[in-house]
Amino acid sequence: MRKMNLMKRAKTGAAAIVTICSLLSGGIVNAAENDGETTETSIEVTNEAGEDQAAVDDDSIWDDSSEIIYHENGYYSDNIMAPRKGNTGSVSVNNAASYPASYKVKKLSGVRDQANSSICWAYAANTALETSYLNQNLGSSINYSEYQLTYSVFHGQKDRFISRGQFYDQSGSPLMSTATFAMNRGLGTEEKYPLNPSKNLTDADMTKGVSRVKNVLLLYGFSDEYSEYGGISWQESINSIKKKVYQDRAVVVSIDASEKRYNSSTNSFFTSWNGGEKPSANHELTIIGWDDNKVTACNKKGAFLAQNSWGNDANKGTVWISYYDASICAPTVFTVDTSKSLKKDSRVYSYTETGCSGKTLASKVELSGANVFKAQHTVELNKVGFYTLQKGEYTIEVNVDLKNAKNPGSGRRVYTTKGKTTEAGYFRAPLAQKITVPKGETFSVKIYLKDSAGVYRVNFEGGDTAIVETNIGSGESFVNYRDGWYDCYGTMGNFDLGTNYRNICIYAYGDTTIPEVVHHRAKTATTTTPGNIEYFVKEGKYYTDVNCTKQVSSSSVIRYAFAKNASGVQKYGDKMYYLKNGAIDKSYTGVSKNGGVYYYFKNGIANTTGLYKITVDKVTGWWYVKAGKVMTGYNGFVKNDSGWWYVSTGKVDFSRNEVLKGTVNGVAGWWNVKGGKVEFTNTISKNSSGWWCIQNGKVNFNFTGLAKNENGYFYCSGGKVDFGFTGIAKNENGYWYCTSGKVRFDYSGKVTYKGQTYIIKGGKVQ
Repeated sequence: MRKMNLMKRAKTGAAAIVTICSLLSGGIVNAAENDGETTETSIEVTNEAGEDQAAVDDDSIWDDSSEIIYHENGYYSDNIMAPRKGNTGSVSVNNAASYPASYKVKKLSGVRDQANSSICWAYAANTALETSYLNQNLGSSINYSEYQLTYSVFHGQKDRFISRGQFYDQSGSPLMSTATFAMNRGLGTEEKYPLNPSKNLTDADMTKGVSRVKNVLLLYGFSDEYSEYGGISWQESINSIKKKVYQDRAVVVSIDASEKRYNSSTNSFFTSWNGGEKPSANHELTIIGWDDNKVTACNKKGAFLAQNSWGNDANKGTVWISYYDASICAPTVFTVDTSKSLKKDSRVYSYTETGCSGKTLASKVELSGANVFKAQHTVELNKVGFYTLQKGEYTIEVNVDLKNAKNPGSGRRVYTTKGKTTEAGYFRAPLAQKITVPKGETFSVKIYLKDSAGVYRVNFEGGDTAIVETNIGSGESFVNYRDGWYDCYGTMGNFDLGTNYRNICIYAYGDTTIPEVVHHRAKTATTTTPGNIEYFVKEGKYYTDVNCTKQVSSSSVIRYAFAKNASGVQKYGDKMYYLKNGAIDKSYTGVSKNGGVYYYFKNGIANTTGLYKITVDKVTGWWYVKAGKVMTGYNGFVKNDSGWWYVSTGKVDFSRNEVLKGTVNGVAGWWNVKGGKVEFTNTISKNSSGWWCIQNGKVNFNFTGLAKNENGYFYCSGGKVDFGFTGIAKNENGYWYCTSGKVRFDYSGKVTYKGQTYIIKGGKVQ
């Protein structure tokens, strides 16, 4: 809202604020032990490659979005944070025993004057950051430039916020400032970038800041339901603000600052609420204190002390806001990073200049997002930025040297860190180790976000709206769902990612002021061309690690296949070769021994697998060869074009005629072997343990009944012939009389079995 003379009539003007409507619909966050910061541990893990697209089950993934809404009259409802629901009781502010009755932030920045402009949002964000700077003892004074911030908000290179008039007199919101700070824009000084609408800023100007933002916290929102006005959830929102202020951190809020809401005798704002929709807001300012006993136009005591941007006046630029001002909303905390080494995260890798719009996909099934970037210069990655709209857990994974730029998981995973956020907002998480990415290589940053209810979410910049224009290209952002990667340039099931969601809000930060590193991938030598190990070159020196800490000589990285005069059996890589004068002897096919092991060479290379008729240790036969090695210790079954054969100590044993144990065609069992070969027939065959029912070549231990071979029909129990069985047995042709386990086709007469008499003719029961 434009500046209002608190002692006179309010001036009219353009809208002062845009914001997000119902952005957080669940899992609302409260400040806890870590005070909204991220916590992390780090581990180094091995490579994990992702898979191609999988089928999408739309019943398991859903849209959990809210949209940015722009109100041209400058008013909006409580839009940044949704409150907790169902708390309709009433509590007194004075019962909040954990905080004193009054408090004021220790160190404050100077009071600014937005004059007749509508950029209260920029002044509020900068005031909060200046307060953070001073109370972290980073300096004795600071004045960030509102012109640089405002210019940067509306002058993105690829994405941009839309200005409906002069950009320096345009409405805004905390999330617009946040998106700009996330790109390392803004936070230059007022001295360097004073208000000068005639001056165009370069890209370098927009990123020439003296500080970085560490995080932006979105606190409890004030309820938009009348039944909760002044109740428990309202009190929780009041206390969440108090907690931050008590830590000497200013809190940006939005209120209705119309003249009719101002009481000059108490220097305070109060908007009442008597039912219906929550009153809207039109102005941002910064809370710096409170007094539980402050009298306002409300019939309940208690108010926040706020630093305004309407210049110094009789009240030294401050004003009070009743705790029960029904229009109050969007409490936001901006925190300055304490690091003074800005080059560590000077390079930003991101595809969104407008930040999180509230576009979100959610699932109870594991869901994550990833961005793929290409390093135009060698970079040392130091931090990763992301938005989360609920408190919960996060996992960050960094993959380098991607084999497939369309698959964020196709490289080497070099870093994983896990942590928790106790509030919603934007976070810039430091990496516990530096990650060097050489010039020209692609890398990916993957993020899992999971709330306390076990719901995974991915946050997007969203498509074009009334206040933003966004763009996306193929191969930039990806969603991982059910082990499938989906390019956000296209679709995922029924979700049109390219139109409605676009890029994922992930940022990678690093230092590109380091010397260039050139990555030479490992190359296998041939008989005519040298190869090399994987190595890296930095400033003319050779190293075996990407961080260039393990220096080696240039000659030590070169590899040759074989020594110049090598002959006979030689190993290279995982294969054996037969050499003549340092080269593979392609004329040689035969068996040769090396280190007590026999190898079968074909055209000079031992790499075949199968049964081969060869002579090993003066014994000729069909020998089992696996990857060129004669398997002299192998006992089991092996297949060739003629069938499956039983191999004993590496050689086919044609003398075996019995039931043998082993695996045939992936099936383990006892198999019928005749002349060394598995016979896939139905019969009865024997081994040292007895005679067995064979079905399709294998003993069927589940079979009980009559089975036959060339000697007749026999009674089997559990797959084995029961020579002790005398009685009546059944098959598909009827009931039969058996003695000593065999059907008696030669018998006719009467038989009594289990107390019943049967008439038998030719062995069959009549």
